[in-house]
Amino acid sequence: MTSASFPANRKGPWLYQFLVYIFTGVFTLLAYWLLGFIIDDIGNWPGPQYNDVEERLLDQTLVEQSLVLKRKAAD
Repeated sequence: MTSASFPANRKGPWLYQFLVYIFTGVFTLLAYWLLGFIIDDIGNWPGPQYNDVEERLLDQTLVEQSLVLKRKAAD
């Protein structure tokens, strides 16, 4: 049997290695829980109101021209 998966010069006692694996698993679970909590919390926030953004950021003459062109295209 080759020692490719088990290094010959392990550092530290087996208990320390076992604890490192356990703490890594616990940290992974806590990180997963935290990301889920953040995503759920962000999902509860209201989105932006498109009309308010349009009034604040766009030139109103261009918005009016766009509406006129949409009406002409619909006719």
